[in-house]
Amino acid sequence: ASSDISLWSVGFAHSSGSRNRLAITTVNESSFNYSSNDALFAMFDGGLNNEVPMILKHKL
Repeated sequence: ASSDISLWSVGFAHSSGSRNRLAITTVNESSFNYSSNDALFAMFDGGLNNEVPMILKHKL
């Protein structure tokens, strides 16, 4: 049995509406900045292009 306790759970659903695909990237880091006391949740919306959200995700 694992002793890890999840501090949070996240659900994400989206509907593309008139576009076939949304350009949203999510980041969910439970241990951020090399610290077990810091966490990060972020959503980046690139509008019509997913390039900027992906760059931001990889920079973190």
